[in-house]
Amino acid sequence: MMIKLSILKEKIKDNKVLFFILMIALIFRIAGINHGFPLFLKIDEPTTVFTAFKFGSTLNPGRFDWPSFHFYFYGFFIVGLKAIILLFEKVGLTNNYLQSDVPYFLISRLVSVALSIATTYVIYLNSAKLFSKNIALISALFFALLPIAVYEGHFFRPDILLMLLSSVYIYQNIRIFIENRHTSKEYLLLGIIMGLAVSSKYNAFLLAIISLMFWIVYYNKEIKFINCLKNFFISIIISIVTFIILNPFIIIDFEHFWSTEPTVGILWQFENLGKVESSDYVF
Repeated sequence: MMIKLSILKEKIKDNKVLFFILMIALIFRIAGINHGFPLFLKIDEPTTVFTAFKFGSTLNPGRFDWPSFHFYFYGFFIVGLKAIILLFEKVGLTNNYLQSDVPYFLISRLVSVALSIATTYVIYLNSAKLFSKNIALISALFFALLPIAVYEGHFFRPDILLMLLSSVYIYQNIRIFIENRHTSKEYLLLGIIMGLAVSSKYNAFLLAIISLMFWIVYYNKEIKFINCLKNFFISIIISIVTFIILNPFIIIDFEHFWSTEPTVGILWQFENLGKVESSDYVF
């Protein structure tokens, strides 16, 4: 443990500016973390919490307008906190705050803050590989202070997890196409990351365009075209398998998944995008 701590101190010492930027990002996202409480002003937040409450009795989220993995991801923290609070209640350690829904919203917002900080770091890594360390620091600082990133980083929405996974997806493309790591393992990871991204928000399948752009711009003639095509096809298959594993009820409960039933089916999401009142959407 002491050795690991010394290694961590050395890394911080060697990257003082980056550490400072990450701390700035943390402070800006923690400030105002209780915005709106005890009201829940963001549609996405109560939708996630109240869906996660079902996981005590079933793993079927009962709605597929968003991928199930989003609910599972935040539900892990929500259900875990709920178990702790119930334990406190059994030993008589409870109060009105713990009996309210606010703690579940707060823990989920803190998770989003962590995801946003991680995104800042991955942006630094991507910029360092594509450009230089100085540009990477500027990029990280820009994202750390970007108003929309700071604001959205307070809330637990599918976009926050998607932003991190999109950044990681770009990182993996850099490894493959710029660092010439055209191995089955790297394409396997690419497919898994894509599957995770689509499992957080359906429109993430558009990330495949990024791979196409990397392929066009950084294609290495020394690598056989047919091999690249084969590996990329494999990554697509892996992404689909990953998506199904993380969202099993799209198969088990396909009838509701592929329907236009309000706030339930994926087709309802596409047909009514931007047309639904928040009260109808949540409840």
